[in-house]
Amino acid sequence: MARIGVRQADYVAGLTATDRHLPAIAKLIAPQGTLALIDDPETLDIVAFKTKAVTIAWELMFTRSMFGTPDMARQGFILDETAALVDAGLVATTLTRTFDALTPETLAAAHAFVESAKGFGKVALPGIGEETR
Repeated sequence: MARIGVRQADYVAGLTATDRHLPAIAKLIAPQGTLALIDDPETLDIVAFKTKAVTIAWELMFTRSMFGTPDMARQGFILDETAALVDAGLVATTLTRTFDALTPETLAAAHAFVESAKGFGKVALPGIGEETR
């Protein structure tokens, strides 16, 4: 980060392998910064963040619906806003391949594609009776 002129970051997003990146994150994050993560590490030793009083925020898209939280309706708003950002081209999806309408054959082809490790990102299959875009 120093080579681009950033010494510390107030906010760090842990999207994948957060546990493997903890030492670098602990060094980078500013005192009283926030680490927000979405991945599922087997363990997450956050002791290194105590001296900086870092806030750890773990996000799971389904928490509101799983527990019926009072703000459950907010999830619809978040998804609508995200869709609008994608439609406006301000946020890019990780969709890399869309298969034809859902059939046993296209499901098998999509599964084989994912298992081949030749692709990255998300693979989509439209629902029954839906056409691809």
